[in-house]
Amino acid sequence: MKYPNENFDEHLNAPVYFSKPYNRAYFDPNLLALPARFSDASLYKSVLEKIEEMSKSLESSFGDKVREVRKNLAVKLLKQNTVSISEIGFLLGFQEPTSFHKAFKKWFSASPEESRKSTVKVKDRPS
Repeated sequence: MKYPNENFDEHLNAPVYFSKPYNRAYFDPNLLALPARFSDASLYKSVLEKIEEMSKSLESSFGDKVREVRKNLAVKLLKQNTVSISEIGFLLGFQEPTSFHKAFKKWFSASPEESRKSTVKVKDRPS
């Protein structure tokens, strides 16, 4: 399926297919060596390290790995206390702050605000 007035193949310099039974993106791994566009280089490095870890293990689904990275980064950013809770949700890919709050509470049985205020280490909720 092609969209009118859009030439994705030319724009992305790669073939683009629609209405396939899967989503997949291939890219040159050398792109990861390009300069970061994040203002916090340590966050960028942390994300790359997590992606590298995830790519080495195929034991769980991609969605599980995304949730794991989101959980770890949420805890790290809350502890740093340099970014607002809404910004953390945005950085982790949540479109709405309420979505981040609900996910965080499900993961840790506490709200992000409670966890940030708490001096006790954030612990995983038993599955």
